[in-house]
Amino acid sequence: AYPLKTCDSLSSWTRQLHDKLAAMLGGSQHVELEVWGKNAIRCTYFTQCTSHKVPTTADVVLLDLQPNLWFAGQTACPRCAQSLTELVQYVRRAAPRAAILFVGWPILRNPRTIEHTVSDVARAQHFDAWFASSWVYLARRNYTNGESLHADTVHPSRLGHAMLAVGVARLLQERLNENLPCDDNASTIVAPPPLPQSSQEWCYLSAEQLPVPVNGSAWPTIGSIVSGWSLVDEGGAKGIKK
Repeated sequence: AYPLKTCDSLSSWTRQLHDKLAAMLGGSQHVELEVWGKNAIRCTYFTQCTSHKVPTTADVVLLDLQPNLWFAGQTACPRCAQSLTELVQYVRRAAPRAAILFVGWPILRNPRTIEHTVSDVARAQHFDAWFASSWVYLARRNYTNGESLHADTVHPSRLGHAMLAVGVARLLQERLNENLPCDDNASTIVAPPPLPQSSQEWCYLSAEQLPVPVNGSAWPTIGSIVSGWSLVDEGGAKGIKK
């Protein structure tokens, strides 16, 4: 989240979305929102260890990745469709019952062609997409009183975060009103094909979980080698959690 020049998670659009959904549902449903964020990376980063970050029980997965799909200086995005398709497939393997919504925040000087690409993938992969670009255009003309919706060329300002939260909350409310809860037997969810053996992965979310042998102590031994792994730093012994 980037609502201010300093970190201010309470005004991020995801926190505001949580509060708006809780108010919208009026306490009838428990609202729990988790954020898996990483700055300045390609969206393929989120295909790594997806099942460790996206719970199987997730009801909705939001993909806020438009700036990550588009790289500065490009006049075309040849791998955008493939990258987004792969990510959606990984998400569906992790949470097969979740509805997926792509949330598009426009970077400055961002060609609208990226939105067309995302829309094509959304139709092919059967997920929803909402783009803030039309809201940004209308807000600039009528409502902002000169206040910028962007904190920089990529990130939304405090006002931009608020607008994102309102837009996504309204769309989710519309979808909830359109679709009644369905019986588990009423529809069959077709999971994506399993990953090929070459794509299987073993996820270690901290260095101390790496499979380096321990020789009679609480911490791995420097220089130990197993399955190609070698410990080269004694951060654990220094009390540094990695």
